[in-house]
Amino acid sequence: MPSRRRSRQRALQILFLWDARRQPVDEAIDGYYDTLYSEEHPERDPFVADLVRGTVEHVAEVDEQISKHRRALAHRAHARGGPQRPPPGGL
Repeated sequence: MPSRRRSRQRALQILFLWDARRQPVDEAIDGYYDTLYSEEHPERDPFVADLVRGTVEHVAEVDEQISKHRRALAHRAHARGGPQRPPPGGL
């Protein structure tokens, strides 16, 4: 059984695939293991599947929280005078 840290990393990779490909969550999970580990055939970690399915189930709430914090960061950057840019001609 992989570490929880490794399981969370795999879940994030699967979520990236799911979001990019817009495929059913179970296909994303299967595709991750079949494509990336086609020769190794590791034991599938149920914790990874639980993390992925749970996140997909609550994706609207997750997106809302990300948007809320993204807006706050944008407001702070604007208050500072915008994003920091290197001077013309490079550093």
